[in-house]
Amino acid sequence: MLTLGTAVATDSPRRSGVVRQALPALAAYLAVRATGLAVLTVLAHRAHRPVVKLLSAYDGGWYLGIATNGYNTSITYAGGQLVRTNVAFFPLFPELIRALAAIGVPAAYAGIALAAVSGVAAAWGIFRVGAEIHSPRLGVMLAALWGVLPHALVQNMVYAESLFTALCAWALWSVLTRRWLLAGVLTLAAGLTRPTAVVLVLAVGLSCLVAVVRRADGWRPWAGWVLAPLGLVAFWGWCATKLQRLDAWFWMQNAGWHSEFDFGADTARSLVKVVRGQQRLGYVVTAAVLLISIALLVVLLVRRQAPWPLALFAAGAVLLVVLQGGGYFHAKGRFLLSDFPLLIPIGAALIKLDRRLQIALLVVLAVLSGWYGSYLALEWRLSP
Repeated sequence: MLTLGTAVATDSPRRSGVVRQALPALAAYLAVRATGLAVLTVLAHRAHRPVVKLLSAYDGGWYLGIATNGYNTSITYAGGQLVRTNVAFFPLFPELIRALAAIGVPAAYAGIALAAVSGVAAAWGIFRVGAEIHSPRLGVMLAALWGVLPHALVQNMVYAESLFTALCAWALWSVLTRRWLLAGVLTLAAGLTRPTAVVLVLAVGLSCLVAVVRRADGWRPWAGWVLAPLGLVAFWGWCATKLQRLDAWFWMQNAGWHSEFDFGADTARSLVKVVRGQQRLGYVVTAAVLLISIALLVVLLVRRQAPWPLALFAAGAVLLVVLQGGGYFHAKGRFLLSDFPLLIPIGAALIKLDRRLQIALLVVLAVLSGWYGSYLALEWRLSP
């Protein structure tokens, strides 16, 4: 069993040479993402579609709109329906785009660059988590696997997923290494990035409380516990002030974006349609990703392959995606991108294989991921 704060003594990262030890993981991640982007570039060229526009499309347009024009906090109705506004999107990612645009970088390019850098930071954090709980070999494999997920193209789009995953990975690593203050700060930032940070707040906050109960590390767990939820609370409070109702953000999500918790009813209906062959490829792949994620979570928990904060984060993220409804079934695979602990059972199995076979599998997966991401960008008419 892998427990909090443990690692394989002969194979764990040392404090010195941190960057050097991460290089294999970063190289693997960059290689698989370069492969996926190369596939997109070829297919986009054949379709006469600019790659930059593809990478900044869909939700990227909303983020770029916030970065360029700010938030729209007006409340208007059309045909008796609330008109959706961009307050559904959290502020850290577009504000970082705005900061880059302020020094002369075109907003779309700033968003793409920010996503790419965040992807590298996420891969690094994932590596550190894998190395901490098992070995650098597992860390390298987890970073590479994260880069070949079916929806991995989103890691290079003007989406907040890469930034959010980076913050989650480093926050969880901070918990594992008992850096409570850093964990709190990173969780606060995650709370300004995506609403699913509620799961990270739970995992980090509970870890801090356990340390407090055990009277470990003095005041730092207290500080981490206080800081962790502040990002979410701050943005939701801002929304409440601007829209003049306490449940403002949730109300806009429900009435404007038709996204709500329906206790899995929409997920169940969509899965039934997929089984009956009534859905397109995007739904079929999403259904497969969702079912595999649930299976991996069961394996992760039964085999106790991760410390409990990672397991809690993984379980909470899956539960959140399953319970969310409102017609966004096609996006559930993307919503699970940040749930990297689910890759631990796969990574633990793959590192036992011959190195050449590992590389061959990753190349195949990178090409398939690139093809599917290209399909979503070029053919799919909904958000990836």
